[in-house]
This record gives sequence, structure tokens and C-alpha cells, in this order.
Amino acid sequence: DWSVVPIENIVASKAADILSRSSIFLSFCGLEGFGLPPLEAALSGAVVVGYTGQNAREYFKKPNLIAVQNGDLKSFTLKTADAI
Repeated sequence: DWSVVPIENIVASKAADILSRSSIFLSFCGLEGFGLPPLEAALSGAVVVGYTGQNAREYFKKPNLIAVQNGDLKSFTLKTADAI
């Protein structure tokens, strides 16, 4: 069974717990500078699908990190389906 769990307005330990149990992390942070949440998710073992922001392009590499061009919802959907 799959469920969508938002990771917002919680303490770091709770976020780490959610990430440790996540198979896929969807990153909608199009304007984020370094893009730490996707990196944390990948290091926790999740496959990351999402926008790279300003500087995350440097580490968004397959197979664990799947980059999507900012605003390309069709590609985001298709790449998420592939990850599932």
C-alpha cells in the first residue's frame, strides 16, 4: 500500500523517521538553492523524483535521483510512475 506523507512543519527527528520509511520522495522545490531535502531523502534510501532547483543539478544523478525540468508536470508524472 502507498500513501502520501507530507514532510512539513515537523522536527528534524520526525522528518528523518519519515524519510527512513519512504520508497519515493517527490521534490517540488523548484527555486531552492542547494536542495538539501532531496539529498537527505536519497541518502535515506528513497528514489527521488523532482525539480533540481538552482544547484541540485550537480548531484541529481540516476539511479536514485531522477531530475525533472522545473514546471514540466507531464514529465514529473511519467517519471514518478516509472519509479513506482
